[in-house]
Amino acid sequence: MDNTAGTFAALGQFNKTLVYERTATAADLQSELAVIAEFDKEAERQSKKWGTRVAFAVAAVIVGVIVTFVGFANENPVGGVFGLITLVVGLIVSIYCSVHWTRWSHRNIEDRRYLILQQLVRHLSCDMASDAPLDVELNGNDYHKPEFLSGTEGKTMFSSGVSAYRLPWLTLAGQFVDGHRFTVTATQLVKRKERRKRKYTKVKEAIRERVDLEVRCKPQKYARWNDLPIALKNQKLALPLDEWDLQVTGERVTLTGLMPRAVRVTGRGTSGSHEPGLLDSGAVLGLFALLYRALGEVRK
Repeated sequence: MDNTAGTFAALGQFNKTLVYERTATAADLQSELAVIAEFDKEAERQSKKWGTRVAFAVAAVIVGVIVTFVGFANENPVGGVFGLITLVVGLIVSIYCSVHWTRWSHRNIEDRRYLILQQLVRHLSCDMASDAPLDVELNGNDYHKPEFLSGTEGKTMFSSGVSAYRLPWLTLAGQFVDGHRFTVTATQLVKRKERRKRKYTKVKEAIRERVDLEVRCKPQKYARWNDLPIALKNQKLALPLDEWDLQVTGERVTLTGLMPRAVRVTGRGTSGSHEPGLLDSGAVLGLFALLYRALGEVRK
C-alpha cells in the first residue's frame, strides 16, 4: 500500500469509527493528525450549529402548545389551528435537528488526545531516523460505551451500582537511533455511579489515567545493567504523576505512571471539571527522561 492509499484508508477509518491506526513516518503522521484536527473542529462547529437549531425548534414547540391552548380555550379556531401547525412543524424540525446534533456531537472528540499524540511524535522523532516508521493507534471515542465496560459492583434492582470502564485510547511505538524500541500506551480508567432522581440523573465519575512506557534496551551497552532498577528508583526528577512504578525483565524496562484521581459530578445544578487529573505529554516525556538519566548512570 503506497503512502496516499495508506493515508486515505487511515483517515477513512477514523471518519467512520473515531479510531486512527497507522504505520508511517513522523512527517506523514503529523500531516494526517492535522487533518484529524480539522475534522474535529468541523464537528465542533456543526454540533454547536445544530444544537442552536434544536433549541429554537423546542422553543417553537412550546409556543405552539401555548397558542393552541389559548386559541381553543378562547374559541378562536384560527389561533388554535395556527398554534397546532406551529407545534407539529416544531416537533418535526426538532427531531430532524436532534438527529444531526447527536451525529455531530459523537464526532466531536477530545482535543487533548490528538494534541498529545502530535506533541509526542514531534519530540520523540527528534531521536529517530527521518524515515523510521511509527506505529500509532488513537481512539477518540468516549469511555461510556459497552465495549469499554470492565465490570460492575453493587448493582441491585433499585440501584445502578458502580460501573468500571477501561478505555485504551493511545498506543505509540517506534525505535530510536540508539536501537532501543519503545511503546507508549495510555488508558483511561473510570468508575461511574448513576443515581436516578425524580427529574434528573446525578452522575459521579472517578477518573484516573494510566501511562505505560515499555522500552526494549540493549543491555550489552551498559556496564552496570543490573543496577538499573536502583538507578531508576534514585532519580529525583519531578513528574506530574500521582505515583509510578517500574519493572525490569531481561532487556525490557517498563515504567507505569498514574495521574491524580479526579472526580466529576454532573446533574441538575452541579458540574465539575476533571481536566487537572488527565494525562498530558509532559508526564509521558518525563518518564522517558527519567529512564534515560538512569541509563546514563549505569552506562559507566
